[in-house]
Amino acid sequence: MLITGCSSGLGRATALHLATTGRRVIATVRHPHAQQALRDEAREAGLDLHVIRMDIRDPGSVARGLDEAGRLTGGLDALVNNAGVETAGPMEHTSEEDLIWQLETNVCR
Repeated sequence: MLITGCSSGLGRATALHLATTGRRVIATVRHPHAQQALRDEAREAGLDLHVIRMDIRDPGSVARGLDEAGRLTGGLDALVNNAGVETAGPMEHTSEEDLIWQLETNVCR
């Protein structure tokens, strides 16, 4: 099972919980510090949780992540597409760059 958006919040909690039930879970994060933090937390809890880097806005990153996940599991049987971001504030004060970032992350290409 591959879960996107596991740096924090619901994705992180879901990955850790499902790993406690014995499921083979691959959690994705965008940043190296989040990757190490989640690995450390899983290791301290005695969980077999694989944490890989993947930016769902980058097709190359997604392809590399899926290849790595396939090598780790022999094939994925489920996807929890949890990754998401939000920009806060009135639309007229939100930059075009922030809107594009939000749409590319939440809607994917």
